[in-house]
Amino acid sequence: MPRQPTRLSPAEKLFGSNMAVPEKLYVTENSTAAARTSHLLAAEAATQLAKARVLAMREDALAKASTTRTEILSRFVLVKYPSRPPNKLSPGWRGPMRRVSSVKQSGVVVAYMVKDLGQPGAEPIRVDASRVRKFVPGTLSEEQIKQVAAAGVEEWYIDRISKSRGTGSVSKREYLVHWQGFEDSEATWEPYRSLRDAAALDDFLSSAQAKSEGL
Repeated sequence: MPRQPTRLSPAEKLFGSNMAVPEKLYVTENSTAAARTSHLLAAEAATQLAKARVLAMREDALAKASTTRTEILSRFVLVKYPSRPPNKLSPGWRGPMRRVSSVKQSGVVVAYMVKDLGQPGAEPIRVDASRVRKFVPGTLSEEQIKQVAAAGVEEWYIDRISKSRGTGSVSKREYLVHWQGFEDSEATWEPYRSLRDAAALDDFLSSAQAKSEGL
């Protein structure tokens, strides 16, 4: 039988199930009370996230064997990469992300609009329903969920830039960025200041599309 990658980090393999998660977490005595509290909260958040990812992986396996799809109503979700993570150290799931709404066709959920908590200014993106799983927060508060999401933001790699929007010079416009490992529907509009040193922007500005947009 060929080996299948789990896309789980060593920490998730150790702490991702009830059997492996310790009931209590300890810190050294030479730390301050505030530091101990901070370490414990961070460790608990990491444990809860690991549990949620393992649960999502199990639900994903069950969904592949099912002919029906149940609408996800949880406030937060995890999103599976469409092909593979952007780098080998990335987990197999993005998130937690906020579920904004469901997209239905003939009463059947086909996609979800989700918002990246790690990028507060980002617009909601549409993700195919087959790649979305509920996020089980456990004991995490909403504020802790946001902190976990922000801490989990990884470096994304630009695949290409396809168009611009706005008027004026190059520096006054926003650009539609397509990311490696993501679908076109998950492209995001980014300001010039975030892209000015990117080779992909130079490629776009020399393209016929840019010229047709007056750049």
